[in-house]
Amino acid sequence: MVGMSRFLLWCWGRTLSTAFILKRCLSWVWVFKECQLIFQGGFYITSNTSILDENAFNAFKNIQGICFDVDDTLSTEGKLTHEAYAALWRLYRAGYQVVAVTGRASGWCDHMVRFWPVHAVLGENGAFSFWMKRGVRQTLLTPGGISQEQLLTQKLQLMKSVQEVFSEVLWASDQPYRTHDLAIDIGEGVPRWDSQDIERLMELCQQKGAVVRLSSIHVNAWFGDYDKWKGFQFWLEQEAEQKKVDTWAYIGDSPNDEPMFKRFHCSVGVANVAAYLPSFKYPPQWITRKKSGSGFVEFVDFLEKVRGI
Repeated sequence: MVGMSRFLLWCWGRTLSTAFILKRCLSWVWVFKECQLIFQGGFYITSNTSILDENAFNAFKNIQGICFDVDDTLSTEGKLTHEAYAALWRLYRAGYQVVAVTGRASGWCDHMVRFWPVHAVLGENGAFSFWMKRGVRQTLLTPGGISQEQLLTQKLQLMKSVQEVFSEVLWASDQPYRTHDLAIDIGEGVPRWDSQDIERLMELCQQKGAVVRLSSIHVNAWFGDYDKWKGFQFWLEQEAEQKKVDTWAYIGDSPNDEPMFKRFHCSVGVANVAAYLPSFKYPPQWITRKKSGSGFVEFVDFLEKVRGI
């Protein structure tokens, strides 16, 4: 009887495995058909995205400002490499307007705007802008937010709801330094969450009325009508020297960069963005051959060639 039970369990397991494999294969057939993936530069990209090379020189010849994401675009596996930071300085010294646009906490952004070679920092997915003027940090809140009292109440309610469904959830380690959003750790200080659990988490946050974006390490949720693009657009109108968006380029790596990929005439993804391309409605126009910080360095090298430096 025991032997028969084991045999039936084995058959059931084989059936489930076959069904899973068939489902996964069918999903990839859909991806290749609907998203028109093509193999180029050593990985699959969409038909709307090209490898960043000399064919793009003309598109970037009038670019005067560079916006960039931080995590896994400038940084590499949680570290800011010497090469990437040096490339950031190269941009700054070449006369570009340089702006970090990140999902990181306001505490991080205060440090960045004071010590990094940047002209401004937009934080918590567009909630605010920081810049320095005569040694004093300036702050611009993006329209569309809610009062701090409402925000605190809704964030606490959302945290409770998330904990009820995901009992072992951990907030991002920089949550205490955030002023606007809730950042849920799905791969920075914890093992990477399963994609299905990430989807469930994002759906839950949306059901509770939050705006939700996925980065390479966090799920960010907030209450208010803003995102990276709206934050940048407001800063551009109020404070930027170069106010025309067609004189700016953007480089990023994950789904929370899609509002920027959509709006920028010159949008670039570092190579690790390829993992998300099938889910993008608005992918970057170009993609680097290298990942993360190395891809950022590649992008700066490209810009120097455009200018003949």
